[in-house]
Amino acid sequence: MKFMAAGEFGANTAHARRRLETERAIVLTLRGKPFALVTPVEADTAEEYVAAVRQARAGLAIDRMRKSARRAGLDKMTMEEIDALITRVRKGN
Repeated sequence: MKFMAAGEFGANTAHARRRLETERAIVLTLRGKPFALVTPVEADTAEEYVAAVRQARAGLAIDRMRKSARRAGLDKMTMEEIDALITRVRKGN
């Protein structure tokens, strides 16, 4: 996977499009930090592709939440502890 500055992408989209033919994905950066992923799509499958990307993002978010919960020891909670926590949060305590 290749990286490309946002300014370079905007100034020379034809070059970026040619790179996508071989690279299949380009990470756009702003001030050296990644902020977007550009990947080619076909006109007849664009909606399905976007749906797949959204599903992948959701899966990654769930994985991050699970890892965070494990680090905090929350994966060891009993159902009674979980229910008590939910009750406290609902009450605003």
